[in-house]
Amino acid sequence: MYTSTKMTLPDLTGPRKLYLAVMGALHPDHLWACTKLRPVLPKKARAVFDALGVTGKITLTQASLFAPTDVTLALEGLGGMAGGFHVHELPALPQRDPGVSHCSATKGHYNPYGVDVATSPEPGLGAHDQYELGDLSGKHGMLLGLEDAQATVTDHNLPLFGPRSVLGRGLVIHKAEGARWVCANLRPTTPQIRAAVTFRYPLVGEMIFEQEADDPHSDTSVLVTYLVYSDGSRNTTGDHRWHVHLHPPGRDFYNWTKRCVSAGPRYNPFKVR
Repeated sequence: MYTSTKMTLPDLTGPRKLYLAVMGALHPDHLWACTKLRPVLPKKARAVFDALGVTGKITLTQASLFAPTDVTLALEGLGGMAGGFHVHELPALPQRDPGVSHCSATKGHYNPYGVDVATSPEPGLGAHDQYELGDLSGKHGMLLGLEDAQATVTDHNLPLFGPRSVLGRGLVIHKAEGARWVCANLRPTTPQIRAAVTFRYPLVGEMIFEQEADDPHSDTSVLVTYLVYSDGSRNTTGDHRWHVHLHPPGRDFYNWTKRCVSAGPRYNPFKVR
């Protein structure tokens, strides 16, 4: 890591562009590589609640990959009934059946590092890495007895950047006795581009891709919805390899011996070997 006391970066969002070049050690005139300097903007996500009398939002803000995340709670209508609150693995889907909570489809607490919850300290008493990454009430304290919640806390283990980002995942507020109560999804506050693929045979299901509309260098999130076999050949759809290929598929997805040959090779624009 290097630090310069003389270099001042200009406004990289303006018309002026800067480039970083790597020169040869033995031949200073030889240019090994160069790339454009680009600004890294803060990321913000917001979960908006409006169900069962609970209204308000929880907002997450992270300045960069190396910065902690600020968590701001502005909730009303808790009525002293809330307990813990956590980021879960999956987003909450729209409610389909009356009386059935749509929070049940979010799976368990988001725990990419496999923290053993039996070893976690009591809520609010331990270091942030001693709890599941999504265990917000473990890291910052429970909502027990609160009519409303207005607070801002700093979380050192809640990324909005990178492969373990919580963007797009469901945030669930539990009742004091532990049952899931209300939930909302942590949605980015910037415009997004979305693409989806739909499988019809022999797998049935959908994958949804999402990325910031104004930043082609930003992370892309991929949501794999429930995949099932329409031909009844198997009961589980796990452990499949999956790739983006070069061409649109033809009708050979019906051909069980040469399925999807029409899609061509894997998409590899940078010629990675």
